[in-house]
Amino acid sequence: MKSKNRFPLSEKHPSEYPINSNDDAHCVDIALALGESDMRYILARRQQLGMQAISEAYAVVKDEIRKGKCKSPSRLFNFLLTKELERRKQA
Repeated sequence: MKSKNRFPLSEKHPSEYPINSNDDAHCVDIALALGESDMRYILARRQQLGMQAISEAYAVVKDEIRKGKCKSPSRLFNFLLTKELERRKQA
């Protein structure tokens, strides 16, 4: 079955994703740092929440890693962005 993904390039591994802007580059860097296998999640959240939310969530993740309190950086990143999305839907 063929994917109905609106962003077909998002299924590429971050190292293969074409970079056309500073935002793309930042998303690729974050996805690589988090060990993501493709770009789907981060690009979907960028469209929904914007780059500021992505950057803020990643800043929290980096801080928790630095403190030694983060066992799963990608899980924390996803949790923070999902929480922000829910917050915006309620506003």
